[in-house]
Amino acid sequence: ANLSIAEMERVASEALPEYAALISRFGSPQIKNAATLGGNIANASPIGDTMPALFVLNAQVELSGVNGARRVNINDFYTGYKQTVATADELISRVRIPRLGRGEVLKLFKVSKRQELDISTLSAAIWLKLSGRLIEDVRIAYGGVAPRIVRLPRTEAHLKGRNISAETFDSAGEVALSEISPISDVRGSAQYRNRLAANILRKLYHQLNAEQAQAS
Repeated sequence: ANLSIAEMERVASEALPEYAALISRFGSPQIKNAATLGGNIANASPIGDTMPALFVLNAQVELSGVNGARRVNINDFYTGYKQTVATADELISRVRIPRLGRGEVLKLFKVSKRQELDISTLSAAIWLKLSGRLIEDVRIAYGGVAPRIVRLPRTEAHLKGRNISAETFDSAGEVALSEISPISDVRGSAQYRNRLAANILRKLYHQLNAEQAQAS
């Protein structure tokens, strides 16, 4: 948990290159060498950069306290805005992040006013298990659309079992809008975040379609 973001970026560049690319935009070198993975998770911000990917990868957060250690799936770690299941005596001691398996794809998105050194307006993580153009399974997490990072179970269910197509991802964007409740603030209006939430899924389609065309 005390791993610096800079070191996390270096390690992920080989193990999870999509994650490393996102972390590269986390902040300046000074910030990335001071900030830690455990600190970003414990901060419990709904726009924390490291967490959406961990949600869809089903990462395990290890908590250590006076009664020993326990593991919590990060999807069950947050209970509200800046609130977690950790007790007063517990610290995050370790984070276990699964590697991608065969046929699994991880796609990460961060929208911010500046390309570098900026807080997210909206972030998204999508994990897919593909068999050709068939979406066998999918997990989606959004940040910046609720008091905490959220999964989109209805959107996941809508995509699961369908083939990759523009129509599928267009309709998934509409389902996603029913699962989020963004607010307006200095980084963007609620209407803007809603538009982003749908458009990210359309962008995902174009990325997947292009990659499959290139592979064939």
